[in-house]
Amino acid sequence: MPRHKEFDPDKALNDAMHLFWEKGYEATSVQDLVDRMGINRFSMYDTFGGKHELFLATLDRYKKELGDDILGTMENSEDGLDSIRAYFTCVVGHLSSSAGKHACLMINSIMEMGVQDKKVASSCAANTKRLNRAFTSALKRAQLSGEIDAGRDIKEIAEFLVNGVMGLNVMAKQGSKKSTFKSNVDLMLSVIS
Repeated sequence: MPRHKEFDPDKALNDAMHLFWEKGYEATSVQDLVDRMGINRFSMYDTFGGKHELFLATLDRYKKELGDDILGTMENSEDGLDSIRAYFTCVVGHLSSSAGKHACLMINSIMEMGVQDKKVASSCAANTKRLNRAFTSALKRAQLSGEIDAGRDIKEIAEFLVNGVMGLNVMAKQGSKKSTFKSNVDLMLSVIS
């Protein structure tokens, strides 16, 4: 019969996600993890595997929780440009908050690990593709409603917006202000409409 866990694995995973988000993968030690998660090393390894497996699990959690929350703005909307504006309002709100200085865990992971770690790269690429699909769908809706000229290349605009999101997150790591985020978003949106 399996032993009953003396801790909440869901809370421990959430705590690990926030630690990786704050410090990055390399700067986070196993001791940092067990301290933050409030568990011992055996429990961590038994429940989550090693540091790398735990990191991958936190990336999955981040994509689900924050992706569903923020990306759902566009994915679940019938609007075109308004859904993109609503998405960027959420992004600017997050990046302007106290937690925003940590930017996006996925983009941080891309910058820290690049393509060197195939599993991390694959997880991050899946998130970027989801963002691109959400922009593409919203842009198609905007094109159908006449908000965007029918001759515009939707795929190209979607890539431009994805790159813009990445840029905003890099700016957050530099400590940019809300007004800077807003002016950058306004400029991006003026280019596409």
